[in-house]
Amino acid sequence: MEQRALKQQADALGITLELGTRGLDTAHLQMASLLEAKVIRSICFTATHRLQHAEAQHLIARMLPRL
Repeated sequence: MEQRALKQQADALGITLELGTRGLDTAHLQMASLLEAKVIRSICFTATHRLQHAEAQHLIARMLPRL
C-alpha cells in the first residue's frame, strides 16, 4: 500500500507527516491514523458538495474522539 511505504520513508528520514484533505470523510481519519499524522487540515467542501456550517460542526465533533 502506498500510504505504508510513505510512512516508512518518512520514518526513515525523520519526517513528521501532516494530512490535508478536501471534505470530511471517515476514510481521511483512517489515512491520518495509518500515517500517524500529527496535523490534519480539511477543506469542508468537495467539488460536488458544500457543507453547511452546522453539518461541518457535526462531522468534526463526531471525528474528534477518534483522533
